[in-house]
Amino acid sequence: MSIFDNDRRLYKHLELLCEKWNGTKYLHMGMNEFGVDCTKVIALMFQEMKIISKVDNVRFPRDWFENTKEQRAINEFLRHINEYGENPYVRGNVYENEEPKPGDILFFRARESYVANHSGVYLKNNRMFHCIDGLGCHFVDYSFFWKKKFFSLMRLEGN
Repeated sequence: MSIFDNDRRLYKHLELLCEKWNGTKYLHMGMNEFGVDCTKVIALMFQEMKIISKVDNVRFPRDWFENTKEQRAINEFLRHINEYGENPYVRGNVYENEEPKPGDILFFRARESYVANHSGVYLKNNRMFHCIDGLGCHFVDYSFFWKKKFFSLMRLEGN
């Protein structure tokens, strides 16, 4: 069960953080309010929610095209939630054939690739928050466009 299923305050905190980052420009390898990329904005939000720590040390691959079949970006999210998370009762689990729930981290093949090269956070009412070059951080409908590019999701679950 997702940690957001029964904790309205935690989910509301996530929504407020999405609002806070909404409008931030996209900056490849960006790490603050002056610009972020799709993985870093998620990491920073989850750090502020005390789900992960040491975001400055998170070694997400900065060039998705260097990704391998081992899915380093997904593995780094897992490692920093499961090993360095501030809440020992929260674990990240990856699913490929699940319908997303609010709070899930979604991974996409936004470009032709055999690996994930984009990420976002699924929200209620079939919405998603993500950061993309040219548009920055913003809300979007989780539409057919994104569903056909879906690769996998990470659900944060209580132990």
